[in-house]
Formats: sequence, C-alpha cells, structure tokens
Amino acid sequence: MRLTPLILDFDSTLVQHETLDVLGSYLMDQGRLSVETTQTLSLLTTRAMAGDLSFSQALQQRLALLSFTRKDLAVVTQSLALAITPSFLAHQHWLALNAEDIYIVSGGFLDVIRPIATKLGLRPDHIFANTLIFDAHDQFVAVDDTQPLAHEQGKANVVSRLGLSQLPLVIGDGATDAEIREAGFASAFYLFTENVFRENLLARADKVIASFDAFLYSS
Repeated sequence: MRLTPLILDFDSTLVQHETLDVLGSYLMDQGRLSVETTQTLSLLTTRAMAGDLSFSQALQQRLALLSFTRKDLAVVTQSLALAITPSFLAHQHWLALNAEDIYIVSGGFLDVIRPIATKLGLRPDHIFANTLIFDAHDQFVAVDDTQPLAHEQGKANVVSRLGLSQLPLVIGDGATDAEIREAGFASAFYLFTENVFRENLLARADKVIASFDAFLYSS
C-alpha cells in the first residue's frame, strides 16, 4: 500500500535552521557582514515565515543584503547537513523507503537542498526549489525568477503541477506551507514546531506536530 503523497518543507523543517540566516551568520563571522545587517536578515526571515511579509519580497530583500560565492554556499550546505532535524534523522530509513511518495517543495535553494535530501535517501527529482544564478567567477548574481517558487503562491503552484493521484499532506513551519492547503492542493497542513513555533499559524493548521514522530504515530 503506497503512502499518501507527502510534501515537506526544508528550512526549519527538514533542517533545524533557515539557510539564509546561516549564510548571514557565516558571512558575519568572516567579517563580511555587519551584526546589524545580520539582524535585519533574520527579522525579514521571521516576518516572511510568519506571513507578515510576502515571500517574494522577503527573498529579494534578503538576497540584496548578501554578497556570496558558490564556495560560501557549499560551506553553509555542509553546516546544514550536520543540522538535520533530529526526528527526521531518526527516521531516515522510513524516508528512504517511502521516497517515491515524498516531495520537497521549498522556497530555499536547490544547490543546498539536493545533497542533504539525497543523504536522507530522498529522490533528487522530487525536489522543487529556487535556483541561484552565479557569474563566471562563482559570485552570486540573482535568483532565477522564471521559476514559480520565486513568486507568490509558488509552493501551491508547484504542487498543483505535480499531477499527484490524490491530494497530498503538507508538513512545514511557515505561511507558504499553509498556502498549499488553503489553495486546495493539499488535504491537510501539519504545522511543524520542532524547530520553531509560529503561534500566528496555529489557526491555519489542520494539526500541530512537535516532531516527525508525531506525524508517523498519530494515526
């Protein structure tokens, strides 16, 4: 019997942190970003995830604060690979066993997500995220805005195009995850609170789960 399709968020869900916040902290430690700018970055992330600021606005505003290279992003990816959310890491075998029916849909970045997801046994062709554009010197230039995830309702649009045989379940920590359910492209939104608790999303959730265990063993 196959699993009901499952949509997972990445930042603050599959891993414990937000990619851009980790990148900002790394650049600050390198003396390449001020403390004040790092705090602004974190505030924009919090507002976007809570739904107080549109995702596309927050993405562009945060990226505009940063100057980084592919090498910087690789360092951050290595850091996040060591910060996989404990309850997901504990069920790595389950994830790999059910990879056919699991999708990652994230406003994060493909270059970061792919190696971590494949480490967990998830399928690289089931990962949907933003693509970063770098110049010939490996310096970040822009995010590819031809992709739906760079825009409003991006996650809902991606899920609507997956052609799934039944409505999926969504596990995530942010407002953009709730939007999938609210747009009618998921049967339920599970608000994931193991890493961060966004109280203003409680009313938008079908269920609140404090860990992946709570999802696996609640039904």
